[in-house]
Amino acid sequence: EKIVERAQQKLKLDAMVVQSGRLKEKDKLSKEEIMAAVRFGADQVFRSEESTITDEDIEAILERGRAKTKELSEKLQKAEKGDLLDFRLDGGISAQTFEGIDYSDKQLRDQLRLLAADSIGKRERKPLSNYNPILAPKKSMVVNNRKIKLPKSLRLPRMEDHMFFNRERLLDLANLEFQTYAALREMGQLPPKEYIEKAKTLLPPELAQEKLDLLSERFGHWTKSQYFHFAKAMAKFGREDIASISADMDLPVELVSAYSDAFWKYGSTELKKEEWERVKASVEKGEQKIAKRKKQSALLEKFVDTFKNPRQEMTFANKGTAPFTLEQDRALLCALNVAGYSNWEGVREEIINDPTQFFAILFKV
Repeated sequence: EKIVERAQQKLKLDAMVVQSGRLKEKDKLSKEEIMAAVRFGADQVFRSEESTITDEDIEAILERGRAKTKELSEKLQKAEKGDLLDFRLDGGISAQTFEGIDYSDKQLRDQLRLLAADSIGKRERKPLSNYNPILAPKKSMVVNNRKIKLPKSLRLPRMEDHMFFNRERLLDLANLEFQTYAALREMGQLPPKEYIEKAKTLLPPELAQEKLDLLSERFGHWTKSQYFHFAKAMAKFGREDIASISADMDLPVELVSAYSDAFWKYGSTELKKEEWERVKASVEKGEQKIAKRKKQSALLEKFVDTFKNPRQEMTFANKGTAPFTLEQDRALLCALNVAGYSNWEGVREEIINDPTQFFAILFKV
């Protein structure tokens, strides 16, 4: 039925837009041609003796056909009404109707929206467990049932784990600083603001010096990005190659050396366990690669030194199937021995500047 409806609608569109009434010029079928089409194959059916179809069955089939034809005719007549402005090919099906439910009803949509809101449940924020321990400076503290706000010059700086501060001792000194400031304020004996900003502490001389030393000996100026850069550089050059690490980070050697000492001394206790294990494993893996490169370089140097003139005398037990000549293999190993194993850019420069390989275009590429 859907196919017949769509076909009828397309024929209607064709008649309205394309044909423009030209179908009327065609000749109509004669009565004899229509009867021949209707009776096609009927004689064989009625003459068959093996058929079990009775007249009642035929009548029932015809009655169902009449009912279907009548229903389809009513639909087609309804579809023929109107013009191009309300022409549709959707067969009367609404996009907002699904399984017999009309979702275009605003009241129904409001009810569904309320049901969806109830099913979502209460929104809860889960605490993150991967935050690095950061101690922000305390601005105020309750001393003797009074809230005391400490001046900025007396507060502790922001202390992150990669700065390797002795946070436990510094917090104890900070509490003493609060109590000292509160006592002097209660007695009206606070020193001038300029003195506080210059001294940066109100503790007794020994404790004051201890606080200043603890703050100066660690790395409060060291950023998180510098820490990650330092970890990657250690994995690349090894923990002992401080000169290469400092050159890669563009920082003074003394500063990087001091931070390296603090990292390996306090890292296991100050850093989170997962972070410490990650950086340690990365550095150890990088150092294994460095050791392997050094061993291969030593073996290569030993092999090349066995020949008085390696460019003329060097031989190989297994040439392989590589598309290079013996002279090119000798030049490659000699360049590798000069530039160093894994220094492929240096090897390339050695090959390019080699006068004996000037015409070896394929080898250079």
